[in-house]
Amino acid sequence: MPEIKVKFVVSCSSEDSTHRADNLLVADSYRKWRCAHVGEKQISAILQFEKADVIHSIDIGNEGSAFVEVLVGNSTSACEQDFEVMLVSSFFMSPTESRSGTNLNRVRMFGADKLAKAAVAKRWDRVKIICSQPYNKNLPYGLCFIRFNSPPEADEKMAGPSAPKVRMMGPFAIKDEDDGSVDTLKPGSLFLNRTPKAHGTPTPVTPSPAVREGGGGSYAAAALESAAPSMGGGKKTPGHSPKVRGASERERQTEREKPAHPDQHAPSTLVPPRPTDPGNVRA
Repeated sequence: MPEIKVKFVVSCSSEDSTHRADNLLVADSYRKWRCAHVGEKQISAILQFEKADVIHSIDIGNEGSAFVEVLVGNSTSACEQDFEVMLVSSFFMSPTESRSGTNLNRVRMFGADKLAKAAVAKRWDRVKIICSQPYNKNLPYGLCFIRFNSPPEADEKMAGPSAPKVRMMGPFAIKDEDDGSVDTLKPGSLFLNRTPKAHGTPTPVTPSPAVREGGGGSYAAAALESAAPSMGGGKKTPGHSPKVRGASERERQTEREKPAHPDQHAPSTLVPPRPTDPGNVRA
């Protein structure tokens, strides 16, 4: 959309010595327009276009203002104060943001559907910008930039999709994208496109050959036998289980033979006295 050129500033209610209202004439600069003194109720500026044109959209870069309003008029009107509302007073900063001084440079773009229908259908060569900051009396406010766009030309409407264009709006670079080229996310689309992972599928348990040939074992026994190498950490050794079972039985037998208390000893065996030889007995 072609940009409407601003020729000069007709009048201004307040401006800082450094951040003057003339800075709004060049939208591609880092300069801004601010009020002269903090605590002012509202400030306004009237801009003159090079020629009368239809305003199709407005792009505004804020500089501490809580509300911004745009009025339109003509230099040929009998009364210079005869303005119509093009953009109603629009919100740019909340009371909390104003008191804390955050989000001072919010950018908003107002299309034809956001502007007054009666004013969009006419041609204008003057605009009046009104800014206000009622929530913070110690914050200097104004605008960083403002840009007015005319309706798209016929060749732009008939042209097919092209590469995205980058345009400068004050210190900001805005990239135009075609809505049809952007993939839209639908509810559940991420889950439908999800493919199962290969390592996540369970491995079926295969019975051992001995169980398959014997036919006497159950499926549970086959599953336990196939899982035994991974649980034990190595290969099974034939005859290992009987040895362990026998060793356990001997340990239990030894435990039963031990005395109940460590100080208690088993009874000693009494040895009968040896018979004396009658021949060796002296009278």
